[in-house]
Amino acid sequence: MTTIFSAMTCRVEGPLRTLAGRTSVDQLSAEWFAWLLAQLANEAGSVPDGPGTLRRHCYLIVERSEGPGYVQFAAGADGTFIAEASSNQSLGVDAVSPVDEYLLETLGWEPPATGPRGPRPNFRTDNERSSLGRIALIALRALTDVFAVSSIDELRYTYFDAIRFVDGDERGERVPPPTLEND
Repeated sequence: MTTIFSAMTCRVEGPLRTLAGRTSVDQLSAEWFAWLLAQLANEAGSVPDGPGTLRRHCYLIVERSEGPGYVQFAAGADGTFIAEASSNQSLGVDAVSPVDEYLLETLGWEPPATGPRGPRPNFRTDNERSSLGRIALIALRALTDVFAVSSIDELRYTYFDAIRFVDGDERGERVPPPTLEND
C-alpha cells in the first residue's frame, strides 16, 4: 500500500499543509488527523520487521512553528502505536499550566513518569492501531486546547523511520538501515 510517507526516504520536515493529501486542508479536524495517523501506521506496516529483535518504526512529530508544544507518534511494524504530548519537563519551559496538565489527563494522556528504562518526560498513551481515531482526537485537543493552535498553518512536521534493536521496550538502540551489496 502506498502512503503519503512512502516516497520519504530520509528525515523530512516541512509545513503540515504539505501532508494534506489530495485535498486542501484549511482547518484542523479529527477526521483528517486520524487519516494522517492511519497513513503513518500503514507505512510502518508496509515493510516487515527484520530478523530477531530488529523492528521498524515510523515517527511523526507535529509541532508549533513558533513557540513550544508538540505531539509525536511512533508506529511499529508489529502494530504498536505510541502517542506523546509535550510537557514542561520535555520543553524545558513552563508552557503547560496545572489546568492544562489536568485537561491532558482527563483527555486520556498519562502524565510524565519514570519507567524501568528511565524518565519519560512527555504525556503519553499506548494503544493499538484500532484506536487511531481516539488518538487523533486527543492529539488534536492537545494542540488546540493546550498549545493554542488554531490553524494548520501554525504547524510543521518532522517524519523519519528507523530500524531498532528492541528488547521488550518500544524504545531501543537505532541501527543503520541495511545496505544492499553487489554480488
